[in-house]
Amino acid sequence: MGDGLKSLGSVFKEFPDGVLLIDRHRKVVAMNPALEEMTGWSAQEAVGRQECHLLFSCSVEKGKETSQGECPGLRAIEGKGATPCRELNLRNREGKLIIVSASYSRVTIEGCSYSIGIMREITEKKRLEERLRAEAMTDSLTGVANLRQFMVRLDQELGRAKRYLHPLSLILLDVDYFKEYNDRNGHPKGSLALVQLAELLTKNSRHSNSVARYGGDEFAIVLPETGKRTAIRAAVRLRRAVQDASFQDDKNQSLRTFTISLGVASFPMDADTPTLLIEEADRALYLAKQRGRNRVSWCF
Repeated sequence: MGDGLKSLGSVFKEFPDGVLLIDRHRKVVAMNPALEEMTGWSAQEAVGRQECHLLFSCSVEKGKETSQGECPGLRAIEGKGATPCRELNLRNREGKLIIVSASYSRVTIEGCSYSIGIMREITEKKRLEERLRAEAMTDSLTGVANLRQFMVRLDQELGRAKRYLHPLSLILLDVDYFKEYNDRNGHPKGSLALVQLAELLTKNSRHSNSVARYGGDEFAIVLPETGKRTAIRAAVRLRRAVQDASFQDDKNQSLRTFTISLGVASFPMDADTPTLLIEEADRALYLAKQRGRNRVSWCF
């Protein structure tokens, strides 16, 4: 290592963030103690022997391995500008995922170009962000998607259905005489019944379907690539699964069991916007209630 590199090494030795110096072949030229601690790799093991993307199993945010064309370190060396705060996924010596915020800049030492990367670990921060994002999209009682997430998913799936000319269906359902169930058994038991119902709906739906709590005792299910006839059959299976299940104190219900009513609407047959699709499914649900409950209805 030349005097210039030694001088630079002594400068970033005390940096609290990880520092990595690589050449245009992505060979590790130097790394500071903070990066050693972060990754578990020592400078002695890495310098001059390892290419950084292989040593750290470096990948971009979406999990794609960094190619030469997209490597922020190489882009800096080639004079394509600094890359501030790029998120990268690394693996430490034990293979554990480390998420870092990395910025790279070009430096010239003794006539040679290098890239210097400053890395700050943000693994816990990203995990917290993901947890908060998930909580913001999840119903706190039942664990299924909440109304906000349902609207996002319906809009996405309807847009996809229009783009690829595929069908899409929506099921709206609610519990028959749920107010009566709450009044007779108490709200805590009513909440437990909704949790059990959400589990039944999820268990008896395809993985690609999206189950959401629409509000109160009302649930919604988005069925991508599903025409009306198939959606009606799916709704019938859900109705039977709930009727056959054992809910606490369900014999106190007016129908002598815990039941649901369901309404089905489909794109493109019934509606071509999220709002209209919800309105048609809600109208069908109202017909199911009018016709005696514990049944599936759809609009013609």
